Amino acid sequence: MKAIGIHREQDFAGNPEGDERILTLVGEELEREKVQVELKHPVEVTGKEKADLVFTMARSESTRQKISEIEKNGAIVVNNPKAIGESLNRELSYQRLKQAGARIPETYTKNISELTFEELNGHKFLKRADRHEQWFDVSTKPEFKAAMAFYKNHEAERVVVQKFIPGEHIKFYVIGNRAIFPEGTKNLTELAKQSIYGGKACGLEIYGGDFIVNEQAYLVDLNDWPSFGSVQGYTQEEAAKTIAEYLAQKLKQTK
Repeated sequence: MKAIGIHREQDFAGNPEGDERILTLVGEELEREKVQVELKHPVEVTGKEKADLVFTMARSESTRQKISEIEKNGAIVVNNPKAIGESLNRELSYQRLKQAGARIPETYTKNISELTFEELNGHKFLKRADRHEQWFDVSTKPEFKAAMAFYKNHEAERVVVQKFIPGEHIKFYVIGNRAIFPEGTKNLTELAKQSIYGGKACGLEIYGGDFIVNEQAYLVDLNDWPSFGSVQGYTQEEAAKTIAEYLAQKLKQTK
């Protein structure tokens, strides 16, 4: 069996070194599962590759289109290109999260040209609607002006406005149906349920995210295939082994 692993583009990487390393580690673990692995950077992908499995962190639309062509030729793809595209669209993904039953902060989307500081009416997060990067914590008029200038310079058209929720920040990962939280996390059953809602909403199989917890837990962010290693007590090496086992099992189920 052959697998192709595709790294994330630098322009879409929040943690370039960590992103590069986790995919490499997964490739090494898959080879221990007797899977032939070839790792590629997005610029090397043609769309004509033959493989039984593609595991990908790539986010650009052009690379996702090429991966879709490989999928049409019979490859299993994790994460699916369509799911990645939809999860990157914050406007769409927050709608999906709410529909799936996840608890999110008060959230709406607005054209940047129409948004005013007065409308925010307090502490808010501003998040670019069509991408996963480029977010701002805004509570003052100078912060608002700086965010708007940045968005205009980067040709953003719409922004997600999300209510600031004070509380404990908890990161998590999900691999298949297994949710991973920091050691000692309270209310684990409820948080795990909410995190699984997130994956089902966006169609992701390997993903991470963030909760803010006060009286209730709010799912405030979701991202496809994180670099792992940021959750206390769970290393990149452990994540890579779990991911490889999950991918190898998917291959066995389809053969």
